Amino acid sequence: MISGFAAAVMICVSLAAHAAAPLPQAPSSAPEVSLDQGKLTLKSNGATLRTLLSALAQQAQLTFYLPRSVAEREVELSLDDTPLYEGLRRLLEHTSYVLLHDNGGTDAGEPARRVIGIRVLSTGGYETISPGHPANADNPAGVVGVGGGSEAPAGSAASEEDRSGALAGDSGPGADLTTSLRDPNPEVRADALRSLRKAEAFPEGLVKEVALNDEVPNNRVSALRLLYDRGTPEATEDVLTHASEADPSKRVRKRAGKMLRRMQRKR
Repeated sequence: MISGFAAAVMICVSLAAHAAAPLPQAPSSAPEVSLDQGKLTLKSNGATLRTLLSALAQQAQLTFYLPRSVAEREVELSLDDTPLYEGLRRLLEHTSYVLLHDNGGTDAGEPARRVIGIRVLSTGGYETISPGHPANADNPAGVVGVGGGSEAPAGSAASEEDRSGALAGDSGPGADLTTSLRDPNPEVRADALRSLRKAEAFPEGLVKEVALNDEVPNNRVSALRLLYDRGTPEATEDVLTHASEADPSKRVRKRAGKMLRRMQRKR
Protein backbone atom coordinates (compact mmCIF):
# COMPACT_ATOMS: atom_id res chain seq x y z
CA MET A 1 0.00 0.00 0.00
CA ILE A 2 2.78 2.43 1.01
CA SER A 3 4.97 1.46 -1.91
CA GLY A 4 2.05 1.99 -4.28
CA PHE A 5 1.40 5.43 -2.78
CA ALA A 6 5.08 6.37 -3.12
CA ALA A 7 5.08 5.27 -6.74
CA ALA A 8 2.01 7.38 -7.44
CA VAL A 9 3.68 10.42 -5.84
CA MET A 10 6.80 9.90 -7.96
CA ILE A 11 4.72 9.69 -11.12
CA CYS A 12 2.86 12.92 -10.23
CA VAL A 13 6.14 14.75 -9.48
CA SER A 14 7.61 13.53 -12.76
CA LEU A 15 4.57 14.68 -14.72
CA ALA A 16 4.56 18.07 -13.00
CA ALA A 17 8.25 18.62 -13.76
CA HIS A 18 7.67 17.62 -17.37
CA ALA A 19 4.73 20.06 -17.65
CA ALA A 20 6.77 22.89 -16.13
CA ALA A 21 9.54 22.56 -18.71
CA PRO A 22 9.33 25.46 -21.18
CA LEU A 23 8.15 24.60 -24.65
CA PRO A 24 10.64 25.35 -27.40
CA GLN A 25 9.77 28.56 -29.21
CA ALA A 26 9.51 28.60 -32.97
CA PRO A 27 12.13 30.90 -34.46
CA SER A 28 10.69 34.25 -35.53
CA SER A 29 10.43 34.75 -39.28
CA ALA A 30 12.63 37.29 -40.98
CA PRO A 31 10.81 40.44 -42.12
CA GLU A 32 9.71 40.68 -45.74
CA VAL A 33 10.14 44.03 -47.47
CA SER A 34 9.73 44.49 -51.22
CA LEU A 35 9.12 47.53 -53.41
CA ASP A 36 7.80 47.04 -56.93
CA GLN A 37 6.86 49.98 -59.17
CA GLY A 38 6.27 52.25 -56.22
CA LYS A 39 4.12 49.72 -54.32
CA LEU A 40 5.31 48.45 -50.93
CA THR A 41 4.69 44.95 -49.61
CA LEU A 42 5.81 44.42 -46.04
CA LYS A 43 5.46 41.80 -43.32
CA SER A 44 7.37 43.08 -40.33
CA ASN A 45 7.19 39.92 -38.16
CA GLY A 46 8.21 41.94 -35.10
CA ALA A 47 11.38 43.38 -36.66
CA THR A 48 12.77 46.64 -35.34
CA LEU A 49 12.08 49.94 -37.06
CA ARG A 50 15.81 50.18 -37.81
CA THR A 51 15.80 46.85 -39.65
CA LEU A 52 12.73 47.70 -41.74
CA LEU A 53 13.97 51.16 -42.69
CA SER A 54 17.35 49.70 -43.61
CA ALA A 55 15.69 47.39 -46.12
CA LEU A 56 13.60 50.27 -47.48
CA ALA A 57 16.63 52.52 -47.78
CA GLN A 58 18.24 50.10 -50.22
CA GLN A 59 15.15 49.55 -52.35
CA ALA A 60 13.65 53.06 -52.37
CA GLN A 61 17.00 54.91 -52.44
CA LEU A 62 16.01 56.97 -49.42
CA THR A 63 18.07 58.09 -46.45
CA PHE A 64 16.45 57.87 -43.02
CA TYR A 65 17.53 59.90 -40.01
CA LEU A 66 16.29 57.81 -37.13
CA PRO A 67 16.49 58.77 -33.44
CA ARG A 68 18.22 56.12 -31.40
CA SER A 69 15.30 56.35 -28.95
CA VAL A 70 12.97 54.69 -31.49
CA ALA A 71 15.41 52.63 -33.57
CA GLU A 72 14.83 49.46 -31.52
CA ARG A 73 11.05 49.78 -31.48
CA GLU A 74 9.51 46.50 -32.61
CA VAL A 75 6.91 46.80 -35.36
CA GLU A 76 3.91 44.64 -36.15
CA LEU A 77 2.59 45.67 -39.55
CA SER A 78 1.48 44.00 -42.76
CA LEU A 79 1.12 45.87 -46.07
CA ASP A 80 0.24 44.53 -49.50
CA ASP A 81 0.90 46.56 -52.67
CA THR A 82 0.55 49.84 -50.78
CA PRO A 83 1.80 53.10 -52.37
CA LEU A 84 5.24 53.79 -50.92
CA TYR A 85 4.48 57.02 -49.08
CA GLU A 86 1.23 55.67 -47.68
CA GLY A 87 3.19 52.66 -46.44
CA LEU A 88 5.75 54.96 -44.83
CA ARG A 89 2.95 56.87 -43.11
CA ARG A 90 1.69 53.59 -41.68
CA LEU A 91 5.16 52.51 -40.63
CA LEU A 92 5.91 55.84 -38.94
CA GLU A 93 2.40 56.66 -37.70
CA HIS A 94 3.44 56.82 -34.04
CA THR A 95 6.23 59.32 -34.75
CA SER A 96 6.57 62.84 -36.09
CA TYR A 97 8.67 63.20 -39.23
CA VAL A 98 9.47 65.47 -42.15
CA LEU A 99 10.31 64.72 -45.78
CA LEU A 100 13.67 65.94 -47.03
CA HIS A 101 14.15 67.07 -50.64
CA ASP A 102 17.02 67.67 -53.00
CA ASN A 103 17.74 71.07 -54.53
CA GLY A 104 15.75 70.56 -57.73
CA GLY A 105 14.26 73.70 -59.21
CA THR A 106 10.67 74.86 -59.01
CA ASP A 107 10.69 77.10 -62.10
CA ALA A 108 9.40 75.98 -65.49
CA GLY A 109 11.92 73.86 -67.31
CA GLU A 110 13.84 72.90 -64.17
CA PRO A 111 13.68 69.36 -62.77
CA ALA A 112 11.18 68.90 -59.96
CA ARG A 113 12.42 68.45 -56.42
CA ARG A 114 12.31 64.87 -55.26
CA VAL A 115 12.19 63.24 -51.84
CA ILE A 116 15.62 61.96 -50.83
CA GLY A 117 15.03 61.12 -47.20
CA ILE A 118 12.92 61.24 -44.07
CA ARG A 119 13.85 62.56 -40.66
CA VAL A 120 11.97 61.12 -37.68
CA LEU A 121 11.82 63.88 -35.08
CA SER A 122 12.96 63.42 -31.52
CA THR A 123 15.50 64.76 -29.07
CA GLY A 124 18.95 63.20 -28.84
CA GLY A 125 21.27 61.76 -31.46
CA TYR A 126 20.32 60.27 -34.81
CA GLU A 127 21.32 57.14 -36.66
CA THR A 128 21.61 57.60 -40.42
CA ILE A 129 20.38 54.71 -42.53
CA SER A 130 21.54 55.14 -46.09
CA PRO A 131 21.20 53.23 -49.37
CA GLY A 132 24.95 53.63 -49.79
CA HIS A 133 25.59 51.44 -46.75
CA PRO A 134 23.79 48.10 -47.16
CA ALA A 135 23.24 45.80 -44.21
CA ASN A 136 25.89 43.16 -43.56
CA ALA A 137 27.13 40.95 -40.77
CA ASP A 138 29.11 43.77 -39.14
CA ASN A 139 26.47 46.42 -39.73
CA PRO A 140 23.09 44.66 -39.85
CA ALA A 141 21.02 47.81 -39.82
CA GLY A 142 22.94 49.83 -42.38
CA VAL A 143 23.69 52.45 -39.74
CA VAL A 144 26.31 54.86 -41.06
CA GLY A 145 26.54 57.66 -38.51
CA VAL A 146 25.19 59.39 -35.45
CA GLY A 147 24.34 63.05 -35.09
CA GLY A 148 21.56 65.55 -34.76
CA GLY A 149 21.37 67.71 -37.86
CA SER A 150 20.87 68.03 -41.58
CA GLU A 151 22.17 66.08 -44.54
CA ALA A 152 24.07 67.03 -47.66
CA PRO A 153 21.56 67.29 -50.53
CA ALA A 154 21.47 64.66 -53.21
CA GLY A 155 23.70 65.51 -56.11
CA SER A 156 26.13 67.56 -54.03
CA ALA A 157 29.84 66.85 -54.07
CA ALA A 158 29.85 65.89 -50.39
CA SER A 159 31.08 62.39 -49.62
CA GLU A 160 29.31 60.04 -47.22
CA GLU A 161 31.98 60.91 -44.62
CA ASP A 162 31.24 64.61 -45.09
CA ARG A 163 27.55 63.93 -44.58
CA SER A 164 28.16 62.02 -41.37
CA GLY A 165 30.37 64.82 -40.11
CA ALA A 166 27.74 67.44 -40.89
CA LEU A 167 25.23 65.55 -38.77
CA ALA A 168 27.13 66.26 -35.59
CA GLY A 169 26.81 70.01 -35.44
CA ASP A 170 23.98 71.75 -37.25
CA SER A 171 20.89 73.49 -35.93
CA GLY A 172 18.83 70.33 -35.46
CA PRO A 173 15.40 69.13 -36.65
CA GLY A 174 13.79 72.56 -36.39
CA ALA A 175 15.70 73.70 -39.46
CA ASP A 176 14.13 70.90 -41.51
CA LEU A 177 10.65 71.93 -40.38
CA THR A 178 11.24 75.53 -41.36
CA THR A 179 12.34 74.42 -44.83
CA SER A 180 9.39 72.06 -45.16
CA LEU A 181 6.86 74.76 -44.26
CA ARG A 182 8.06 76.68 -47.32
CA ASP A 183 8.13 73.64 -49.61
CA PRO A 184 6.17 74.02 -52.89
CA ASN A 185 4.57 70.60 -52.32
CA PRO A 186 1.41 71.06 -50.17
CA GLU A 187 1.71 67.54 -48.75
CA VAL A 188 5.18 68.32 -47.45
CA ARG A 189 3.84 71.46 -45.78
CA ALA A 190 1.02 69.40 -44.26
CA ASP A 191 3.54 66.89 -42.87
CA ALA A 192 5.56 69.72 -41.34
CA LEU A 193 2.48 71.17 -39.68
CA ARG A 194 1.62 67.77 -38.18
CA SER A 195 5.18 67.38 -36.92
CA LEU A 196 5.05 70.78 -35.20
CA ARG A 197 2.41 69.47 -32.81
CA LYS A 198 5.17 67.68 -30.89
CA ALA A 199 8.34 69.50 -31.93
CA GLU A 200 10.15 71.52 -29.28
CA ALA A 201 10.86 74.44 -31.60
CA PHE A 202 7.88 76.48 -32.79
CA PRO A 203 8.49 78.94 -35.68
CA GLU A 204 5.46 81.10 -34.88
CA GLY A 205 6.07 83.69 -37.58
CA LEU A 206 6.27 81.08 -40.31
CA VAL A 207 3.16 79.28 -39.02
CA LYS A 208 1.29 82.60 -39.19
CA GLU A 209 2.42 82.95 -42.80
CA VAL A 210 1.00 79.50 -43.60
CA ALA A 211 -2.24 80.26 -41.73
CA LEU A 212 -2.82 83.38 -43.79
CA ASN A 213 -1.37 82.53 -47.18
CA ASP A 214 -1.18 78.78 -47.84
CA GLU A 215 -3.07 77.84 -50.99
CA VAL A 216 -4.58 74.73 -49.36
CA PRO A 217 -7.48 75.37 -46.93
CA ASN A 218 -6.64 72.30 -44.82
CA ASN A 219 -3.12 73.60 -44.29
CA ARG A 220 -4.46 77.00 -43.24
CA VAL A 221 -6.76 75.33 -40.72
CA SER A 222 -3.89 73.20 -39.36
CA ALA A 223 -1.72 76.29 -38.97
CA LEU A 224 -4.51 78.17 -37.20
CA ARG A 225 -4.96 75.26 -34.82
CA LEU A 226 -1.22 75.24 -34.09
CA LEU A 227 -1.33 78.94 -33.30
CA TYR A 228 -4.36 78.40 -31.06
CA ASP A 229 -2.52 75.65 -29.16
CA ARG A 230 1.02 77.04 -29.10
CA GLY A 231 1.11 80.65 -30.25
CA THR A 232 1.32 83.84 -28.21
CA PRO A 233 -2.24 84.99 -27.36
CA GLU A 234 -2.10 88.49 -28.84
CA ALA A 235 -0.65 87.49 -32.19
CA THR A 236 -2.88 84.42 -32.41
CA GLU A 237 -6.02 86.47 -31.80
CA ASP A 238 -5.06 88.87 -34.58
CA VAL A 239 -4.54 86.02 -37.06
CA LEU A 240 -7.77 84.26 -36.04
CA THR A 241 -9.70 87.50 -36.38
CA HIS A 242 -8.35 88.10 -39.87
CA ALA A 243 -8.98 84.49 -40.95
CA SER A 244 -12.53 84.49 -39.57
CA GLU A 245 -13.39 87.61 -41.57
CA ALA A 246 -11.29 87.49 -44.73
CA ASP A 247 -10.25 83.92 -45.57
CA PRO A 248 -11.61 82.94 -49.02
CA SER A 249 -12.79 79.55 -47.70
CA LYS A 250 -16.07 79.45 -45.77
CA ARG A 251 -14.85 76.39 -43.88
CA VAL A 252 -11.66 78.15 -42.78
CA ARG A 253 -13.61 81.25 -41.71
CA LYS A 254 -15.95 79.08 -39.66
CA ARG A 255 -13.14 77.16 -37.95
CA ALA A 256 -11.21 80.36 -37.24
CA GLY A 257 -14.32 81.96 -35.75
CA LYS A 258 -14.89 79.01 -33.41
CA MET A 259 -11.28 79.10 -32.19
CA LEU A 260 -11.46 82.86 -31.74
CA ARG A 261 -14.61 82.64 -29.62
CA ARG A 262 -13.11 79.87 -27.45
CA MET A 263 -10.00 81.97 -26.98
CA GLN A 264 -11.99 85.04 -25.96
CA ARG A 265 -14.03 83.02 -23.45
CA LYS A 266 -10.82 81.89 -21.74
CA ARG A 267 -9.82 85.44 -20.83
